[in-house]
Amino acid sequence: MDVDALRQVIARMEGRGAKLEPGGERGLPRWSLGVEGPDAALGPEGLAGGALHDFTPRQASHAPGLAAFVLRLLVRLPRAGPVLWCQTDFALREYGAPGIAAFRGAGLAPERVVFVSLRRAEEMSFVLEEALGVPALAAVLGEGPPLSFTATRRLALRAGESGVPCLFLGLGAQAQPSVAATRWRVGPAPGLPHPDDPAAPGQPGWAVELERARAGRPGAWKVTWNEETHSFAPLPVPAGGAGAAGRGGPEADPAGLAGATGGGGEG
Repeated sequence: MDVDALRQVIARMEGRGAKLEPGGERGLPRWSLGVEGPDAALGPEGLAGGALHDFTPRQASHAPGLAAFVLRLLVRLPRAGPVLWCQTDFALREYGAPGIAAFRGAGLAPERVVFVSLRRAEEMSFVLEEALGVPALAAVLGEGPPLSFTATRRLALRAGESGVPCLFLGLGAQAQPSVAATRWRVGPAPGLPHPDDPAAPGQPGWAVELERARAGRPGAWKVTWNEETHSFAPLPVPAGGAGAAGRGGPEADPAGLAGATGGGGEG
């Protein structure tokens, strides 16, 4: 993707989004998970708008499940406007982009998200930084190899200037130094079975660890997603203990991304 193509994408999104001035997140509701444990740990500012938030899978193979978690986090974002989701070509081939079923499961309108595929991973920090300069965007999200410390610093500064939150999903399981306001590590947890049909896919589950919070404290929880309230919820311990999740757990669809496009290896 070249600079001209990027500018065309951003121009289209500016026309679609409800424009916010820099710092426009002030006065908006607090961005949170909607579940007591993590929200208390995040501190009074919650997930700060105008900041960088870093997400890492527990294992490299957990990357699709991490994307499903972040997709639901975007549902709770109090900002209006489109979301720019940038993936490297490798990420798109390896894990795919969320499909229609994934958006429906999360409760996020698919037309609100614009996907951009980058031929080279080295383009990621430049594209994210450019996009963060557009206050019409609700959020900017990157999915690719871990960023350099310098890149995270530049993105954090840019997000602070525009008020647009930046979420980065590092595809490597090894976290790198970062100035992110929050740092998360996410993996699968046995989900809840379908309430009416044990053979049907149930609710996904995640083991979530907040490793760093600028205004809060670390912690770890197991959560699921409440489709009615569009909020995360504590994941109850199964009656039989920590047994297998069955078809309702992450083993059935570890990403919560049924219907995703793409897939396959580097070939």
